[in-house]
Amino acid sequence: MTQNGADCDGTLSWNEPVAFWRALGARVLHQKGVYGSLHVPFEVRPWSVPLEVGYTLPSRTAAHLLTEGAVARWAYDDEEICVLLDLPRLGAMAGTRPLPAGVKPFDPGL
Repeated sequence: MTQNGADCDGTLSWNEPVAFWRALGARVLHQKGVYGSLHVPFEVRPWSVPLEVGYTLPSRTAAHLLTEGAVARWAYDDEEICVLLDLPRLGAMAGTRPLPAGVKPFDPGL
């Protein structure tokens, strides 16, 4: 893969385990009429993933997921970076972790 002579716009690295949240795909309707998804926390060990900034083709994102197993996306004018992970490929790189202190499990109020 090349992009103006480079494989990606940069890399996103971390040197300690980082907590992520994974949507389980289960949609719920809260008693107040607000839709949501069930999420569970997990952590990813220290790693470095390709970073794509701004507009990028979906095929480039897919290629990173296929070759590196992850890609970080940083949209123009956004304050957050979204990390996409191919969890089945990560294997031992990711593991479950308990809920962080002060975070309560989701309760749909049913």
